[in-house]
Amino acid sequence: MLTNAQVSQLLDAIDVYETNCEYDSVFCDVHDRLAAAGAAGKLDIAALVFWKRAAQGKWVKKFLSTPEETVLAATRAAFAAAQDGSALVELAVLDGFKTMGPIATTVLCAFNPDHWAVMDRRALRGLTRLGHGLPRRRRGRTVAYLRRVRELRDCLRRAAMPSERWRQRQPGITARDVDKGLFVIGK
Repeated sequence: MLTNAQVSQLLDAIDVYETNCEYDSVFCDVHDRLAAAGAAGKLDIAALVFWKRAAQGKWVKKFLSTPEETVLAATRAAFAAAQDGSALVELAVLDGFKTMGPIATTVLCAFNPDHWAVMDRRALRGLTRLGHGLPRRRRGRTVAYLRRVRELRDCLRRAAMPSERWRQRQPGITARDVDKGLFVIGK
């Protein structure tokens, strides 16, 4: 049993938690999907893990507290941007995207894997092992990485492919395909 004081304390604590309903919006969205489907897919579980592990980074908690409209506006602007730098700047208004690196490129790549690639330390190492490494400088590194990956993508599209399987796939090789290869090389 709870005392009246404990009941009040608990109810006050629930009110405090619920003052930031944006934070739980991911959880609530996944709940709605699970209730409708009667099962959870990998995407649902990934979203819940992200939500649950928010304490692992202050940016995650801040991001989860960002209004959905703000996230949609930033990603919409980034997806419409004509230049890499502009797209990264549009995303940089969101917590977790300020470094304009791996997380930003992941979102952009998910939107258009033909044009964008996921930047990762292993992929950067793969570029170096392949003989196409980037300078160590931080400023502009993401844009340089994206350009280099597209150069490699275009090179693969024009290359004499070693097998029929690859010749058939050749026109459809994407920037994402290249970053996956670089990831393996750099692992």
